[in-house]
Amino acid sequence: MLRRLRRIAAAYGTEPRFMLASATIANPVELAERLTGLQDVELIDRDGAPAPQRRIAVWNPPLTDEAAGARASALGEAAELITRLVRSGARTICFMKSARAWRSSPDS
Repeated sequence: MLRRLRRIAAAYGTEPRFMLASATIANPVELAERLTGLQDVELIDRDGAPAPQRRIAVWNPPLTDEAAGARASALGEAAELITRLVRSGARTICFMKSARAWRSSPDS
């Protein structure tokens, strides 16, 4: 369809410019060249938008029984930590592996 658009535009004496975007394609230049039929595709892969400082933390719940290697509840620890962060004004997101947390959610 993009190649057809180029041919029709050329018949009217103009050449359209294409701007393609993808966050998931491994080979964006090759795909853009195939889709448009152009060979001079330019890849722009740096984001110039301002971004706030980020801090990434990996939380390992504390040991409750050192001999057995038992740890505090990951769900309980996450809830407490997220509560403190939100109350302090931090924009926060939490990812965790817990099917039980998903099933026990009041929204599920």
